[in-house]
Amino acid sequence: MSALLGALPWLSGVAFAAPTVEPLAQVRPRIEVRTNSGVPTVSQRTRLGAVLSAESVAATVVIQDVRTWGEETNTLLDFTADQIDLRIGFLAWNPYEWLTLTAGRQELSLHEQRLIGAVGWAQPGRAFDGVLASADGDWSADVGAVVLASSNAATSDTDGFLGILRLGHTFDAGQFDLLYLPLADEARSRLSHTAGVYAKGKAGTLHGRAEAYVQVGQRDDAPERAFLVGLSGAWEPEADGSPRVGLWYDYLSGDGDDNDGISTAFDTLFATNHKFYGLIDVMTFSEGGLADDQGLQDGAVKLAISPVAGTRLHLDGHLFFASTAGSAVLGQEVDLTVRSRLNDSLVLTAGAAVLARPSMAAAGWSFLQLDARL
Repeated sequence: MSALLGALPWLSGVAFAAPTVEPLAQVRPRIEVRTNSGVPTVSQRTRLGAVLSAESVAATVVIQDVRTWGEETNTLLDFTADQIDLRIGFLAWNPYEWLTLTAGRQELSLHEQRLIGAVGWAQPGRAFDGVLASADGDWSADVGAVVLASSNAATSDTDGFLGILRLGHTFDAGQFDLLYLPLADEARSRLSHTAGVYAKGKAGTLHGRAEAYVQVGQRDDAPERAFLVGLSGAWEPEADGSPRVGLWYDYLSGDGDDNDGISTAFDTLFATNHKFYGLIDVMTFSEGGLADDQGLQDGAVKLAISPVAGTRLHLDGHLFFASTAGSAVLGQEVDLTVRSRLNDSLVLTAGAAVLARPSMAAAGWSFLQLDARL
């Protein structure tokens, strides 16, 4: 620092606070087996970074490599590390205790990741390039904007933007939020507005959540009119093992008429979908449900218990229906996961899921994952 001040004499009278450094590291290998592939797949996430803080300013930088074991063409001569990327890189400034301003590449999450989430299960995860202002307290707010695509970048010849506006009130028994997400996507000729309400609360051993969102605007040169409604309730009695019994129901509108010139299938935007609609994700991303604009009704029973300290077992059952005319049964899914903390830095998670669909063979999937965070 003294050498720097000598080179920059106009800074010689300025006092600098020594930054604190908090290292960040994660290594997460995971093996997955699917019924349609007899060969297990091993993927791995590796992250290394740090948070540097000085007074009210902090910089967070995380470099990430995501790979499939065996992807190198040669164990000796392939050393290009094709998947290394800047996972996170943002500045945060706290001009007041209640206000945080961030700018750069960062994770964003709203309303339990219903419409915007980090998708932590996926090895790459999701991050956004943008700015966000967050005010905390009994009354809270988030105001921000992110760049989804830029015609000035080598990877795109179109522009895309997402705005974020959330206003909420937190009280002893829960939370109530209003949300507005404007989206402009030049590649799809889309100008969409998603707005809604989110509320959660508790009374003794009972917990509940309710939310509703509407989408209006233009999508693929067609008027957009869609909606989502979600309800859940849970009972958590004070008993050994911290048991939890939950009931969920989600309704996402679909498009039952391709010829009416109106898009009525709800778009979950940048959500962590498997958290809500089953681990296999078929009803969200593949055949059925949201993938082919049938919409989705998902009724779920979710059970959880800790048989021993440090271990949590989750058993979820889903019944899927289309939300278009006829409400055809799309399938049933059962998900089982067991998460065990081996020590302060290491977590072992195992899981399996089975999806049964009409007139189709059952699909199965299982995984085993180690997650080390240092």
